[in-house]
Amino acid sequence: MGMLDKKAVVVTGAAAGLGRAHAVAAAAAGASVVVNDVDPDGANAVVAEINAAGGCAVASVGSVSDFGLASAMVKTCVDSFGAIDGLVNNAAIFHRAAPADETEQGLRRIVEVNVLGSLFCALHAFDAMRAQGSGTILNVISGAHIGITNMTAYGATKGAVASMTYNLALEGHGCGVRVNALSPVADTGMSVGAPDRDDGVPRPRPEAISPAVVFMLSDRAAEVTGQVLRFDGQSLSFMEQPNFRTLRVQADVWTAEEIARLYEDQLRDERRPVGLNANLTFLERATAGG
Repeated sequence: MGMLDKKAVVVTGAAAGLGRAHAVAAAAAGASVVVNDVDPDGANAVVAEINAAGGCAVASVGSVSDFGLASAMVKTCVDSFGAIDGLVNNAAIFHRAAPADETEQGLRRIVEVNVLGSLFCALHAFDAMRAQGSGTILNVISGAHIGITNMTAYGATKGAVASMTYNLALEGHGCGVRVNALSPVADTGMSVGAPDRDDGVPRPRPEAISPAVVFMLSDRAAEVTGQVLRFDGQSLSFMEQPNFRTLRVQADVWTAEEIARLYEDQLRDERRPVGLNANLTFLERATAGG
């Protein structure tokens, strides 16, 4: 018995890298898989690989930034396998640039794929899952949404998907649909040309990340929703959701002087470091009692 036996799963951006690894792992765990990618040869090669190993897969070729394609991809899963039990929202364009080097064309391109594409796929899948009364959506995000230099635009797109995760998880309460996110760390083609980051985090092959995907799609994770799972192949944790962390002081009317005084008296010590590396350092220091 596989952890995903009799489930039907869509994996976007699945011709290579993390997407391919997740599609192959889902099939090995018993799922029937729709392999989506803009690369027809790559998508069909993954389908052939899965089927040759005794699994069941079909291809859906096209960009997730196409609203109609996103709808058709979900329909392909339902028509081919009778349901859509899982969506791995993995397709994305990696982007690294200094703020001064950003262009309108480049920004629109990554927003269309990373934000709109993820949203299109998630909403179409959500509608189908709500109608059948069950299903799980796993959005792939990035630690860049916490803050990494030269990744302002990419981090913004992944932050948008993280926010979509929290909101859509609330919509799923009561209708059987779970929505979570995965923040993976892996050595993939998306990181080619990106300088190494001195954060001490190992970067394994994509296949090392896929067990977390299989678990999150499975019934063993039935009580997990609205969460962001961080996984680098060795260390596993849930990330803190954004929320108010300080006492909210009430007043009918505030002056700038009163706000300044409140900051100086109470809020100054509530500041936290900015950025993925800074937050990791802070957490390590807190764990060590420093």
